Amino acid sequence: MNYLEASIFYYIFIIARYRKEATGSLNDEVLRQLDERLRYLRNLEDKKEQVIGAIRAQEKLTPALEKQIRDAVTLVAVEDLYLPYRPKRRTRAGIAREKGLEPLAVWIYKQEAGGSLEAEAAKYV
Repeated sequence: MNYLEASIFYYIFIIARYRKEATGSLNDEVLRQLDERLRYLRNLEDKKEQVIGAIRAQEKLTPALEKQIRDAVTLVAVEDLYLPYRPKRRTRAGIAREKGLEPLAVWIYKQEAGGSLEAEAAKYV
């Protein structure tokens, strides 16, 4: 347990023990559960805004999709809605394919002896 968690634990204990009129006589376990749920819901709202912003930046946000994201009640649901719009990882192979170098890679892989590598590579430069 780190310092922040310990201080929150202590704070909740103090409130439950000495401020019963403020908590409606809730015990520290119930207050801790409420605190965890509140943090989860705040994190959920932050994630929704982040996902909506990311999809809007791609100019792919529709009103129906925005409504689905805002109506989602779990982080998993928000992530599932975001999955098709999440940027794909760019690898060196993917970048080479985008530049049209896949036929050269296939030629090298097959090790065809019909010409020199420099001459074949010059076709793609």
